[in-house]
Amino acid sequence: MKFWNSYPFFRLIIPFGIGILSAIYLPVPHFIQPLWLIIITLLLLFLTIFTHYIKTYSLRWLPGLFLNVFVLSTGYTLTLVQTDLYRSNHFSHVTDGSELMVVRISEQPSERARSVRAFGKVVMLKDSINEFPTIGKILIYLEKDSVSQTLKYGDIIVAKAIYNHVPSPSNPHQFDYQRYLSHSGIYHQTWLGSNDWQRIKKRTGQSNFQSLLQGS
Repeated sequence: MKFWNSYPFFRLIIPFGIGILSAIYLPVPHFIQPLWLIIITLLLLFLTIFTHYIKTYSLRWLPGLFLNVFVLSTGYTLTLVQTDLYRSNHFSHVTDGSELMVVRISEQPSERARSVRAFGKVVMLKDSINEFPTIGKILIYLEKDSVSQTLKYGDIIVAKAIYNHVPSPSNPHQFDYQRYLSHSGIYHQTWLGSNDWQRIKKRTGQSNFQSLLQGS
């Protein structure tokens, strides 16, 4: 007990860590997160300060309680701030009317029996008029052919903006690939047939992009 009294900072590590873990495993839906977190955190800060001046002996535990919950909320908030999925420019929040997505391959693709698997960063969504810079990672399965087999790390492709959430395991004893990918910031996946995507180069990217847009 003397150790905790001498180093009160270490007592705050526990609620802060709980806040981080809660953000990882129990995230708040993105559409209520910003307002909810701001209100709760500010309210907790106010209660922490206010109860510090309460002289009633029976309520002497309130400042410590609110301080710990405030630290927990802070850890939760800071973790979500660093999570791309909860930012407004994540590609999954900027999909209205988007026909195409531009993806930079972020790891060396691997071949499977009938497909090529790749991980990429969605850097832009585009419709016939507008371009929307975006962030976020995606798992891509491409139909296996002579073109997809030559895809390399760092390549940039443009593809139809069609994707789904990574599915959860079908039974409780199955490996949770959805959670595994979420730790790397990947929540969505897509299947692209041979005619659904095209590799572009920086020099000729504009002309290739426009031709695919017109043919989609």
